[in-house]
Amino acid sequence: MVWRHFPLPFHKGADRTHAAAECAHEQGKFWQYHKELFANMGGDRSDAGLSGIAAKVGLDQAKFKQCLESGRMNAVVQKDMAAGQQAGVNGTPAAFVNGREVSGAVPFEQFKVLIDGFLSGNPPPLPAPAAPAPANAGQPTVFTDLAGRPTMGNPNAKVTLVEFSDFHCSFCGRHAPNLEKLVKQYPNDVKLVWRSYPLSFHQGADQTSAAAECAHQQGKFWQYHDEIFATMQGGDRSDAGLNAMAAKIGLDQAKFKQCLDSGSAKAIVQSDLAAGTKAGVNGTPATFVNGRLISGALPYERFDAIVSSLIKTGNFPPDTPAAPTPSAPAGPVTFDDLADRPFKGAANAPVTLVQFSDYHCPFCTRVEATIKQIMDAFPGKVKVVWRHNPLPFHTGADKTHAAAECAFEQGRFWQYHDELFAGQNVDHSDAGLDAIAKKVGLNEGKFKECLSSGRKKAMVDKDLAAGAKAGVRGTPATFVNGVLVSGAQPFEAFKTAIETALNKK
Repeated sequence: MVWRHFPLPFHKGADRTHAAAECAHEQGKFWQYHKELFANMGGDRSDAGLSGIAAKVGLDQAKFKQCLESGRMNAVVQKDMAAGQQAGVNGTPAAFVNGREVSGAVPFEQFKVLIDGFLSGNPPPLPAPAAPAPANAGQPTVFTDLAGRPTMGNPNAKVTLVEFSDFHCSFCGRHAPNLEKLVKQYPNDVKLVWRSYPLSFHQGADQTSAAAECAHQQGKFWQYHDEIFATMQGGDRSDAGLNAMAAKIGLDQAKFKQCLDSGSAKAIVQSDLAAGTKAGVNGTPATFVNGRLISGALPYERFDAIVSSLIKTGNFPPDTPAAPTPSAPAGPVTFDDLADRPFKGAANAPVTLVQFSDYHCPFCTRVEATIKQIMDAFPGKVKVVWRHNPLPFHTGADKTHAAAECAFEQGRFWQYHDELFAGQNVDHSDAGLDAIAKKVGLNEGKFKECLSSGRKKAMVDKDLAAGAKAGVRGTPATFVNGVLVSGAQPFEAFKTAIETALNKK
């Protein structure tokens, strides 16, 4: 087994903890230090706490402290992160078994099947391939809506970098100086264009992006941009903090405050979000180099090699990372088996949302609020159809979905559904599922008989098969009149898809 670091940007101080483990590795005690870190997940991760673990596993304290304070292990951690991003890692844990990715905290049995297969020379077949990519999947993305976006460099440059980024993303903060360095390195040949892509799980990121747009209105976007990224650790992102940065770089305070309070800048941010989603962006940073998507904060040297090759030859170098293959179907998916599926909204609504979801998935919980917002925003125009997609690494999820089907049998699917998504600490044991049945007024005897019989498993499996056939690779996955919107996208992304569908009517 080989360990590689991948500290997630929203885990404060994680990069320092990983550097500490590398310092232990330098003294030959990586696994002892690793074990202590995982033995006490809520433990002290300050420098004092990390030094305490070092003492516990018998490290030379002076050498450990010098190593940690020098920062020299940060490069090792960043190298691992870059390798992970290049391999397609976008969450943890992610394991590669003889190069075969196993994503998430899957059960032991799933690893055992794969390892036994490799040992016997007969590994399990690869998962079914994603649905065919659109015909233009290998073609560069052409952005026709860049006028007025923040730009740095020669307007007529040979190479255009269109950067979708998030001010609350530490990977983006690390990547931003590299892009500016490229513009300075090739002042006549490189143009950088910024587009906002605040991720939905970064609280307040949309407001920060809007604040940068307000600075752009006064001609000081890049100064504000640099100030935000300079204060990634511990910076104040409240309105007061955003106003303070505006004052620091010399903006007209009254105009800035009026812009931010009006919400007008958020419309521009949402336009960027929609453009990014349409172009295949699903994380940040995402850089389109002459229309070709390069995902993640790759090292400066990789981008420099790509840019210099384009300047000199007009071609990408052979080792340029391939753009992610779109997993969405080539065209709208037609579902002809929805007659017996739970739905809400007008039966004959012009737009149908077919939602593949998992009751044990936190992202699915988050998108429920968005679905409600959609129903309120488009009364009579949207029908939402539910389909089950319990993920294999969510223990017990299949039974929870069967329980919802048993509630559906008694005509109370949505009441049961809402209770399952009511919070993060829902009890999914048989007793917990029974308690929810009682709470929503089901006949308890019929419910228990239904659940214990196992007869609803076939319906859950039918939905799973339909999802796999349609190209579903995770949850939530929502088809808007057959067009896939993948993940817990913000309301605006769904709004754009719905309005597009309505305009086709």
